[in-house]
This record gives sequence, structure tokens and C-alpha cells, in this order.
Amino acid sequence: MIDPKSVAGILLTELGGPQKALTYAEQTAIRLSATDSPITGQYTDAARELREHIQLTAYRVMLNEEKGDKFQLAFDCRAEDDDHAAEQAKNAYPAGEIISVTPFGDDDSLTPRI
Repeated sequence: MIDPKSVAGILLTELGGPQKALTYAEQTAIRLSATDSPITGQYTDAARELREHIQLTAYRVMLNEEKGDKFQLAFDCRAEDDDHAAEQAKNAYPAGEIISVTPFGDDDSLTPRI
């Protein structure tokens, strides 16, 4: 159970869902790690707690940023299933062309390294 007063609990409440909270926590931990912020660990811990809460699988979506591109882009995310991973990639790259969706590694593969 996530403590509603923790960073993870506050993100769940404020962002309206576990996937949005997890995405925000991971992205914030990455951004803060580049600035040596003292609160980086709080967001890293929140992301870990949220991942455990929602049990998502790590996926790599290979796509062309725009249809017809020659070079592929790797989009890594956590998702409930292949369709959910593809949906996240399409949200990030609306003009993108999905090539493949593959579960990969352990769930620590997407944990920010600080």
C-alpha cells in the first residue's frame, strides 16, 4: 500500500492515475539527476514504489519518428501489454511508424541510474 503522504502517494492523487504518476516520477528523477538535486532520490524511490504498485513490464518500441524515415528510434517504456507500449510511443511520436514492440530485460532496465 502506498502512503498517501509520500511522493508516490501525492503523485497518484495529483496526476490521476498510476501510469501518469510513474511516468512523471521517472522523468523527474532523470531530470533532477542531471542537476545533482538533493531530492532526486525521493523521485527515484517514488518511481520504484509505483512500479511495484502497478506491476508493469519494460518494453522497447522500435519506430520511425516519421513514416518513411531510414533510421529507427528506440522508445523504452513500461506498459501493461504490447498495445499499451505502442500507444505510449504513438503519444510521444504522433507521426511515428511503429516497427516492433518487444518486452525486454528486467524491470530495472528503465530505472534512472544516478
